[in-house]
Amino acid sequence: MVHDVNKNETTHADTARTVSHGVKSLIVLGLLGSVSAVLGVVSIGPDSESGGISAAHASPVPPPLAATLLSATEFEPVLGAPTQTSDTLKRRETLTELVTRLGAEPSDAAAALHTIYEKEFLDPRRLRPGVKADAFLTNGKLTALNIKADAERNLFITRTATGDWTASELKARLSPTYHRVAAPIETSIYDAARKLGA
Repeated sequence: MVHDVNKNETTHADTARTVSHGVKSLIVLGLLGSVSAVLGVVSIGPDSESGGISAAHASPVPPPLAATLLSATEFEPVLGAPTQTSDTLKRRETLTELVTRLGAEPSDAAAALHTIYEKEFLDPRRLRPGVKADAFLTNGKLTALNIKADAERNLFITRTATGDWTASELKARLSPTYHRVAAPIETSIYDAARKLGA
């Protein structure tokens, strides 16, 4: 029985040592955390402009693809700023005729459009009236062309510094939504819906 009492006493003493050891561990961890936080703030250093602590700097957000395609490197400063002209494709008109009507030389229009035909971004035989085109002209010379092929695709063609043409396809993300409209029908359901913006 004495053996059991001693065993209980040592267990009680071990528990008291464990609790005090646990408290000591928490204190040491708190000190180490504080020291590492202070060292982290000091290692960042003061900001040269404001004199305060500077934050970590993230890398800059890349510009959108359209802005990259129309960057300043594509348009030489000696040429001036490009002017934009827009129009839509008419019945029985080719895309080359539309771009020429926007002010481009026929050879430039054909060369620029050849890049989208070559990459098979667009089939010229399936074009419908109403396709919108934006021509960017610098001193009367075609430097870029944007064609709204359909509701979810833009075709962007740019002239490089060497005079070649590059084409890119910009796809939009569309999500279907439903809109309810109500109106009296005077001529047809279609006309009533179109008047309300459907």
